[in-house]
Amino acid sequence: MNSRFHTLKFLGLLLGAGLVSAPAMAEDPVSSLIGTVGSLIGVVSAPATASVNILSPLSINEGTAMNFGNVVSSSALGTVVLAPGGARTVTGGAGTMGQAGTVTAASFAVKGQARATYSVGLPVLPVWLIADGLPLAMAVTTFTSSLTAENETTGQWSGQLNTAGTGTFNVGATLNVLPNQASGLYTGTYSVLIAYN
Repeated sequence: MNSRFHTLKFLGLLLGAGLVSAPAMAEDPVSSLIGTVGSLIGVVSAPATASVNILSPLSINEGTAMNFGNVVSSSALGTVVLAPGGARTVTGGAGTMGQAGTVTAASFAVKGQARATYSVGLPVLPVWLIADGLPLAMAVTTFTSSLTAENETTGQWSGQLNTAGTGTFNVGATLNVLPNQASGLYTGTYSVLIAYN
């Protein structure tokens, strides 16, 4: 056999093995595969779309701090119930002796996606107020809100942002005053959680 025959035979083997490709137009391999398979088993394709809507992030800021005002203790246990609207009710051994002081429910400003609904999580465990140098703390319990209650037992409330993507709500709670609670300024911190519904 001559050398030309051997060369043609070798090129045929390379083409058959896919080691050498014949010049062709660039084609999307997936479309090529679908076209090949479709022609064999009747598979067809259709264009499809995907989309996503990114919401504005939620933010929350404390406006007014919760303040139970001036309280006088006695030999009996007492409570100070602060409503979200700012009204204060003193019961049991706690009193005011006519000196209310500054009484304010907590207020919070929320910002996010316009008209979106959101959930608020308030503390369900006691929050402790302490005073420097004094041994006995006071527990703040039963947090309530001006929002719609979802589940008060688990501290869940819900609200909705306005067309500008803003909203506000208030928070109240109950202060538990121990018998003969020592005088002083008691302070503490707590967390308010928010999330889109």
